Amino acid sequence: MPETPQRNYRTIDMADERVAASWRRFFVVESGKTNGAHSDLVRMIKGIGHSQVSRPEDCDYLLIICPAVSRVGTNISEALESLPAGKPAILVVMHHTFNKNAIVAESRRQVTNQNIYLTVDVFFYEKNLLNCNRNDIAWCEIQKFLVGSQVQFPGRNLLNRIRSMGGCSDRACLIIASLVALAGIVTAITVAVIHFQKKN
Repeated sequence: MPETPQRNYRTIDMADERVAASWRRFFVVESGKTNGAHSDLVRMIKGIGHSQVSRPEDCDYLLIICPAVSRVGTNISEALESLPAGKPAILVVMHHTFNKNAIVAESRRQVTNQNIYLTVDVFFYEKNLLNCNRNDIAWCEIQKFLVGSQVQFPGRNLLNRIRSMGGCSDRACLIIASLVALAGIVTAITVAVIHFQKKN
């Protein structure tokens, strides 16, 4: 009976998440042009309390931005060729498309470098990330990996933020906040199901 082939990509475990929970400073490595679309992601990571540094030696981890412009495997290999030795990293593979429902193979399957702790795929078009389920899941994975159980979904504290903007009755604000919180829960369940399926 033939042996079951081992997966050639890194599987995130609890130990990885505990290590990542201590990370606070990141250095951005761009392996190609994104027209600045990755800036949104950088801002979101800063929004969870992390700081971008200007030198790789000052960082806790690397944020590798890898636009997929030809063969994804080749793009990833080229992006990982000249990384600072020994630095852990998050790899973000950016696919240029206007189709929010595009289907792409998981780039994490192309990664064998043990310094890559997490690989996610995102969609962008021109200068912006797309507002799509793929990007929501990618961000949820990054956030969960970096802050673990402290992940904040969009509905948290949203009621107070909506009220502070004015022009919204208490009932309307509550309905809006509830809907956004529900969307966050659905996203969390989706990520959990995907993670479970990958392990099996």
